[in-house]
Amino acid sequence: MGQGGGFAYLRFNAADPPRQVYTGISTPRQHKYLAGLFQAGFTESENRAFKSSWAKAQQAVETGTPPILGPLDMFHLHYYPDPYHRRYIPIHFVLLVDYDDDTAYVHDTDKDAVQAIPLVELTLAWDVKVPGLGNRNRLAIVDIPQALPQTEH
Repeated sequence: MGQGGGFAYLRFNAADPPRQVYTGISTPRQHKYLAGLFQAGFTESENRAFKSSWAKAQQAVETGTPPILGPLDMFHLHYYPDPYHRRYIPIHFVLLVDYDDDTAYVHDTDKDAVQAIPLVELTLAWDVKVPGLGNRNRLAIVDIPQALPQTEH
């Protein structure tokens, strides 16, 4: 899922059609809207301590419902060399797909491969408050069902 500028782009091979665009306002509202569209479970949490939010994110990965983390500040995302440690851009969202003791592994809409974020950097990147996008350590879990409901063409 890619989002920005008031739209969400889904590339989901199990869907019909497999490429879909939805308009809406602000990324967190789109998460809730898309959950409703797919009749999916939806949970969000924000403004908690990193330790608590990270535990909830890990649990979501373990149960097969990878969480969306963000907003994140791209200042701390090393795989974006232009803003990395040069510009604060606290509007980014990623999908957490795995983790280990010191690293988060994420899908990022701009990258084909899974990206590794050291937890020391994630702790800083995730500690932002952006009006309209979310408070620190925000995560959203969209539990998309295996059988998707039909969508209008």
